[in-house]
Amino acid sequence: MSGEPKGPDELGYVSRGRSRHRPRDAAHLYGKPYPFVQTGDVKPAGLYLTKYTQTYSEAGLRRTI
Repeated sequence: MSGEPKGPDELGYVSRGRSRHRPRDAAHLYGKPYPFVQTGDVKPAGLYLTKYTQTYSEAGLRRTI
């Protein structure tokens, strides 16, 4: 990597969101292509988040706001 170090606010926007009710057994809401990062994925990640345990489908992503 090259360039000057950047702070988190200069790299992008991260926020904790809320999802509308999404039943765990509603398979159409889950599956690729969108990462669904949960709080349990963050702590073991350290500096870089490279693994996550769940993904959203297009329908699942539409339910997050």
